[in-house]
Amino acid sequence: MPPDLLIIGASTRAAAHSALRGGLRPICVDLFGDADLRSVAEVATVDDYPAGLPAVVARLPLCPWMYTGGLENHPAIVARLAESRPLLGNSRDVLKRIRDPWWLAATLKAAGLPHLEIWPAGQTTPPRDGNWLRKPLRGAGGRGIGVWNATSPVRNEAAYFQRYSTGDSFSGLFVTRVDRSKQVQTEMLGVTRQLIGLRGISAPPFAWCGSVVPVSLPTGIVDLMRHIGERLAAAAGLGGLFGCDFIVEGDVPWLTEVNPRYTAAMELLDYQFPTSLVARHVAACTSWSEPELSPPRARHSSHPPPPLAGGPGWGGRTSLDIAGAQTISKQTASHDRLATRTRVLAKLVLFADRDLIAADATSLLTDPCARRLPLVADLPNPGQRIPVGTPVCTLFAEEQTNEACLATLLERARTFQDRFCATIEPSRGRTRTNPH
Repeated sequence: MPPDLLIIGASTRAAAHSALRGGLRPICVDLFGDADLRSVAEVATVDDYPAGLPAVVARLPLCPWMYTGGLENHPAIVARLAESRPLLGNSRDVLKRIRDPWWLAATLKAAGLPHLEIWPAGQTTPPRDGNWLRKPLRGAGGRGIGVWNATSPVRNEAAYFQRYSTGDSFSGLFVTRVDRSKQVQTEMLGVTRQLIGLRGISAPPFAWCGSVVPVSLPTGIVDLMRHIGERLAAAAGLGGLFGCDFIVEGDVPWLTEVNPRYTAAMELLDYQFPTSLVARHVAACTSWSEPELSPPRARHSSHPPPPLAGGPGWGGRTSLDIAGAQTISKQTASHDRLATRTRVLAKLVLFADRDLIAADATSLLTDPCARRLPLVADLPNPGQRIPVGTPVCTLFAEEQTNEACLATLLERARTFQDRFCATIEPSRGRTRTNPH
């Protein structure tokens, strides 16, 4: 039997698929328990997230664990879970440093590295002139972010203010480990373009809604991203996988935040190479001390993706909403630095444009072992309620160009919502929500 790995977070499907490709057996705890996740892993769901996690986890097999998105905002829960089983990831103390925007800004300033200005803690709010963003301290996926201006609502949640930059969004992906000579090594795995707040798929403003690889940035920008990641890993004591989000203005990558865990964008690197970044994460984390889990060699398939399935509208762009595709292209490709000589891979999170209830879409699952780029993932269970503005599913595409990839995703998003979702009826089904 392959080694067990417990994966905990708001959504664990991408990490679970990576674990499978790395020869591990994922056991997952998340909010949704999506249909495709249940087909490949033992799954437990948590309604009272994250407070209910310890009680649910206590009933599961004792094995090493890692966390995905959202749980970095709850260091006390991470510490409690780590009391009973080996944590493969960053501890409570590391999270308190790396998720503190004032600590980040001060650390980069001391090192002479670029960072977006943070409004000083304890001072009155900045001018409502549109030059600042109000960001929740416990935000996830860009939700809750807004421009600070005369019409901005006053909210009770803990927040901070960061200078508003209108450049292109990218994410630098890293892994930190200890090598055989006991030296800490931070490796930059790659860079992805981030899709942010796309109106064509009903995404909220500033919400992360997908990623694209590969990107081609000037060497100086990539080197500066790498230097920032290495500096922060050393200063905060980061271990394993982590991501650094940047806004690139001109030739400067401005760091916006750090995600100290397996990120959703990493899934595309898994398929691009192919590899298993979760297996890399396990190996990196066990290098810090005596291994609790022996990471197996990564397994992958070199076969091309399967033919598209699902009926008319999925296999081509004959009915493409050209205006919508052009809108996405304008929003995401102002610099269009994607390499044209390499296949383009992209993932897109579809958000509900109205209150929906999900139908059975499991017929779209083409590779339950996740060895090849899927057509669709994070499938809601039949009868699940999906409130307006929340995620419906994740769609994937592989094309020769950035524009073609985004156009294919847009058509698939429209087709999925039309064919596999219905306008909600009152008092039916379980609600799919957004965690913070």
